[in-house]
Amino acid sequence: MTFLAQSQISQPELFHCKKIIVTKHDIQVHNFSIQKTGFKIMLQDSLSVPSTDYQMNFVTGQLHLKNFKAYQSKSITIYYLEYPKAYRKVYKKYDYDIVKQDSLHSIKLLPEKNTRNPKPLDGLKTQGSITRGFSAGNNQSLVMQSGLDLKIEGQLSDKLKVKAVLNDDNLPQAYAGISQSYKEFNRIYLQLFAPNWSATGGDLLLDEQSDYFLKFQRKAQGLSVQIGQKDQQLKVTGGIIDGQFGINRFKGIDGNQGPYTLKGNQGENYIFIIPDSDKVYVNGQLLKRGLDQDYIINYDTAELRFNPTFPITSNQRIVVEFNYTNQHYVRYLNFNRYRHQNDKSSWSVFSFIETDAKNQTLLYDLTPEQVEALKNAGDNVDELWIEAAKPASFDENKILYKKVQNGSVSYYQYTNQDEPDLYEVKFSFAGQNKGSYQISQVTAIGKIYEYIGSNQGDYEPKIKLTPPVSKKFVGVNYRFNPNTKTDLFVSGIINHTDQNLFSKIDDQNDIGGAFHLKWDQNIFQKAEKNIRLLTKYDYVDANFTPLDPYRPVEF
Repeated sequence: MTFLAQSQISQPELFHCKKIIVTKHDIQVHNFSIQKTGFKIMLQDSLSVPSTDYQMNFVTGQLHLKNFKAYQSKSITIYYLEYPKAYRKVYKKYDYDIVKQDSLHSIKLLPEKNTRNPKPLDGLKTQGSITRGFSAGNNQSLVMQSGLDLKIEGQLSDKLKVKAVLNDDNLPQAYAGISQSYKEFNRIYLQLFAPNWSATGGDLLLDEQSDYFLKFQRKAQGLSVQIGQKDQQLKVTGGIIDGQFGINRFKGIDGNQGPYTLKGNQGENYIFIIPDSDKVYVNGQLLKRGLDQDYIINYDTAELRFNPTFPITSNQRIVVEFNYTNQHYVRYLNFNRYRHQNDKSSWSVFSFIETDAKNQTLLYDLTPEQVEALKNAGDNVDELWIEAAKPASFDENKILYKKVQNGSVSYYQYTNQDEPDLYEVKFSFAGQNKGSYQISQVTAIGKIYEYIGSNQGDYEPKIKLTPPVSKKFVGVNYRFNPNTKTDLFVSGIINHTDQNLFSKIDDQNDIGGAFHLKWDQNIFQKAEKNIRLLTKYDYVDANFTPLDPYRPVEF
């Protein structure tokens, strides 16, 4: 016992202080076992990491971060004691190296050969379900329902792993708004994993929050490839985007838990929110979705309700971020990032492109006159509206209208009969009492509008002429951690935002930029007392247009 105590005290080199930039859940702290005594993890601001946020295996020397996102890209310092070298030596009574096989005159044992021929794709595991059912009610006919939920996962070879999710379900999208986890539902994708690369194809969920100026969440159909590990990584992503970003800010109403109806960026009502894209903040606090949490949301009707456990008052500032389907053009996305890091520094370069295909419209075909109007409008397209009625043949699965002439007034009237001169009409929100139509009925195939008189309704049979938009970004990040006392972070970005791809007018303000500097220096530290110098500086050009808000909602 005396020898062990003296061994630990007389070897100060057993104490280690290791500084690490967090890039993954599992971190190998030491190659051998370490002692529990004196083990602790500190953040850059001298705050201790709670033991509930990590799990340390003192036998293998491996650290697992439970709350990885909270510490991603942050610098942590690990203090620990290793065991004396005498503990790591192998002690044995006999020297097995002097025993030779030939001297034993023994029969050599050979392992049994596996004569079973492996089946193709033998390493794959499948699980899932196929459902069949029906629903009926007082106000609806008998409706058959079916669904497929299939997951395939396993090894294709020793170095190649596959994961596939196939889902085909006609469950209403509103169901997702009462659940916390929706990421795997209603997604079809295929993933391949190898030691030095991975690829995902199909429905992609992009959630990038590591850059200072470029923070975004998008859903797309496409392909994402990641090459490299640890110190070097290259990520390339491309696809077609679902929807566009929107944000609503409003104050609560005393005693009113909802519903609060969300609107589009141009004040559009009756938008459809892309499932699982919503973030709700109250007084800057991010809430949780779910029946047993803070709020629920109906994605079909864009209605937000707060649960009784989260009472709403007029003093609360509510901010809702979401993506919604209101695109006029096919929109493409491309995101690339290269990251390199070592013990003392890390840097990355990235590019992002989100652009509309101006020759691939979704809601209507542009006439040569409309294209010319867009060319002459520049970035000012607020007053460009077009008639949204086009001739159509009878189809019981479409909402159709006939044109009625009443004196000097002509208007569109809904009909479900096969008549000559039918029209398919699209309506837009014109403002309260600034239109001639109102919604009279909502059916399974859409909304039916009724003419009620000039300036008596909220809708008009017109569509705002929306130009194709392009947003491009390129930037660089650099972090320098020479020791446990210094943390320097620099981020720069340049953007090119064109609000009208048809027009060259007003292009002089399309390019902007921004710069961010953060220097955290620990000047003095002793026991639980320390003096720190924290410097932050932001420069944002007047023409810089962020993709999505990058500052806190309460900034």
